Amino acid sequence: MKITDIVSFTKLSPNKDIQGFENGNGCIFFKDNAIAAYIHNGRPMKRISFVEFYPNTPRGGHFHKRQSEYICIVSGHVVATYWLADNPKEYLKIELGQGDIVHIGKGTAHIYESKQGAFAVEFSPFKFKQNDTYVSVR
Repeated sequence: MKITDIVSFTKLSPNKDIQGFENGNGCIFFKDNAIAAYIHNGRPMKRISFVEFYPNTPRGGHFHKRQSEYICIVSGHVVATYWLADNPKEYLKIELGQGDIVHIGKGTAHIYESKQGAFAVEFSPFKFKQNDTYVSVR
């Protein structure tokens, strides 16, 4: 299995599109000097988390055996590294920015780093279970 088989990417439209949102599309835009992000993936969500990335501080370094999750970068940039927990040599390193959404399949280890700091929303159709979080290093 390749990492690109279980990690996928989409991007929110930078244009406000309420009709598109009603039809299942998302968008991220500025309104009144603030960011508004409408995220719609068409699936029920059981967990939504707000994530702050501090400058030069890695976050993550784990994987889940039973659950998948999504992360949407709301502001800033992060360098994301994804690898197969059972084959750390199979990895993908990519820069993510505002509006990028990543689907992280189960068994995919992940870690994020930001030079300037960033904010994200993480969501999943699975309830969080601490016993499904496993440390993984590359």
